[in-house]
This record gives sequence, C-alpha cells and structure tokens, in this order.
Amino acid sequence: MPRKLLSSKLTFVYKVVFPVLFVVSVIWGLGVWIFGRGVWAREAPANFLFLVLVITALNLLWTGWLAVRSCKVEADDENFYVSNFGKEAIIPRAELYEATEMRWFKPYWITLRLRRPSVFGDKIVFIPPWRIGGFWTANPLVEELNARRTRW
Repeated sequence: MPRKLLSSKLTFVYKVVFPVLFVVSVIWGLGVWIFGRGVWAREAPANFLFLVLVITALNLLWTGWLAVRSCKVEADDENFYVSNFGKEAIIPRAELYEATEMRWFKPYWITLRLRRPSVFGDKIVFIPPWRIGGFWTANPLVEELNARRTRW
C-alpha cells in the first residue's frame, strides 16, 4: 500500500508560516508601540498595554510550542513516516502504544504514544486534516489507529 498522509496538508503552514508571521506582527506591533507612531499607543492606559503584552507573550509561547512539536505523519501498512521538515524517521506501526487526541484548542492535534522513544521522542504530535463538526465527535483517525494497534 502506498503512503497515506495522516497529518494535515497545512502542517507546514502551522509549523513555519504562522509562527513567522506571528513573530513579525509582534515585532511590528512593539515597534509601533515603542516609537509611538500609533495613536492608540499614546492614548491607551498602561494597564491595557501590559495586558496586551502578556496576551501576546502567551500566544507567542503557545504558537512556538505547537510549531516545535507538530510533525508531518504518513503511514503505510507497516510503518509511520514522521518528518519535522528537517529530518525523517521510519517508525514501525508495532511501536504504537496508543493514539489520543486533544480537541480543546485549535488546531486540534493527535498524539501517537510509542512503546520506545524514536528520534522525535516517545510522543509524536501531528495536526489531523480539518473536518466538519470535529469538536463534537471523536476523530475517526484516532479510532482507526487504535484499532489497528490491537491487531499486533
């Protein structure tokens, strides 16, 4: 069987493009605030500006954390092919201990927990393809991965 893409086609966008755009926008916003070219920066109360900085910092940490962790995942009948766009690892499907999902934040992600650590650690995180009504129901991909895991 040929490789099947399990992760979203937008993984590169989530991992590279969004974080870069976010950092550029934060730097631009801070430049506007520091150099006072924006009208809102002169008129906003200090508490509001502090709150904006805290929220921006938390968003930056969240975006960076997700970007570092997310991988591109493909699979065939025998292996997972995991890539972080810098290196690729081939992980036998028999190494899958459990597949879980996290639906509380967007983008949702699926975690593959492995029996033994790979070059990416003992957890592989990827963003699955978007689907309608994804928040309300379990992702069938997680169920499929866990069902195939029990056959070994």
